[in-house]
Amino acid sequence: MRDKIFNNLKEIQHEMLRILGEVSSLTQYPLSIDHHNMDNKWHPRLDMFAIDDKLFIILELSGIDKQSLNFSTSEEYIKINGTRPCAYQCKDVSFYNMEIESGEFERKIYLPDLELEKMEPKITYLNGFLKLEFQIKIKEEKTFHIIVE
Repeated sequence: MRDKIFNNLKEIQHEMLRILGEVSSLTQYPLSIDHHNMDNKWHPRLDMFAIDDKLFIILELSGIDKQSLNFSTSEEYIKINGTRPCAYQCKDVSFYNMEIESGEFERKIYLPDLELEKMEPKITYLNGFLKLEFQIKIKEEKTFHIIVE
């Protein structure tokens, strides 16, 4: 009975996300909702901001071995995935509250419309935060002469 209720709730969640994605696509600032929001992986929180000529992406990844991190990129996004092991590997454990997500994670981060050095980010991992720093390419202004007749 419990499993049936849980599965029904997951189906409702998937349908709500699908509808939200469709409605959001009609707005001026659509949300980034795709099938990755509906899988069994958890999605770490992040901040993304620009300072001067650098774009920063900071993900909250405490408890993750940096060797388990994988990166891939495309023109539109960068994808980061890995695994955070469960801290308690006992078969007789009884959880009363469990908010720290574990298992496989994945985060697809859609990049802003900037000219970035995507293949050469500076990456650091310190105190549970993964920091990616991309150089923003400076758009050169070109001067040319026009002859008016």
